[in-house]
Amino acid sequence: MKCPVCLTQIPDDSVFCTNCGTRIPVESNPQPAQTPQFTYSSPQQPQPQQYYQSRVDDAGCLAILISFLQPFIGFALYLVWKEYRPNSAKTCLITAIVALVLSVFSGIVLGIIGAVSSVAKPSYMDSIGHIINLIKS
Repeated sequence: MKCPVCLTQIPDDSVFCTNCGTRIPVESNPQPAQTPQFTYSSPQQPQPQQYYQSRVDDAGCLAILISFLQPFIGFALYLVWKEYRPNSAKTCLITAIVALVLSVFSGIVLGIIGAVSSVAKPSYMDSIGHIINLIKS
């Protein structure tokens, strides 16, 4: 039997193509109860768009976690996946943007805490009190 996508010869009882990983449809798997038909038909190779639409388009938990912990990898996943996995690409992009905004915000907050605590060299609890007084005023 041949793979309908890459036309590589694969074993007759295959569920997936060993070359491209495509799932072989059940109707193309031969069934021993039927007699073989000897009609020639030209194999039609699916267009790439059809192949991509048949794949599952959901970002896995690992991709989302990596996009959050390393936003630049999330941006790279977006660029790689935007053509054939648009939902996954969008999820990784949004996660990377949220992570980047949170890291900038936390950097600003820590900078303010450092600036306030370096003025008088107080203890940790005094620094929090200074920040609260600074926010109130």
